[in-house]
Amino acid sequence: MFEYTTDAIVLDKEESGDYDAVVHLYTKDLGKIRTKAKSMRKITSRLSAHLEPGLVATVRIIGRDPMASNRPSFQLVDGLAQKKLFADYGFLGLVKAMTTDLQEDARLWEFLLAGNPDKKQLFQILGFGGVLRCGMCGARDANCVYGTDSLFLCGFCSSNIANNLLTYI
Repeated sequence: MFEYTTDAIVLDKEESGDYDAVVHLYTKDLGKIRTKAKSMRKITSRLSAHLEPGLVATVRIIGRDPMASNRPSFQLVDGLAQKKLFADYGFLGLVKAMTTDLQEDARLWEFLLAGNPDKKQLFQILGFGGVLRCGMCGARDANCVYGTDSLFLCGFCSSNIANNLLTYI
């Protein structure tokens, strides 16, 4: 059994069943993890307010040891919010989509703790370099990302795609 207490940035939370939720966190030591929070959606839950997207919280998780199992599963037991970092939920969704589970990155952690939702700097930290090229025509300085496929597009190539499928940089 694995028990761990750490600071984490809440990236997203989703409904799961009648009262449960799945909470996506980015931690310093484990990277992005997916945790199940039992009874979090009940009206009497004390946990829900402390785990809103954009918050930094001290969390306690239990589950299988991630290094000993090829399919780790975590349960969120406790959480205490410290401060609100982000109000841009699109940026948090981008971090969630572009990072890999259980791959810690100290540089990304420090960047996220600074609370600056700079998408170009995020892509540089994730290894995409300074100049982003369009994935269709090869033009320099792509200005948006299509879906979660990491396909960068220029203004001309993105004009045929619905805006709700694009993330502008």
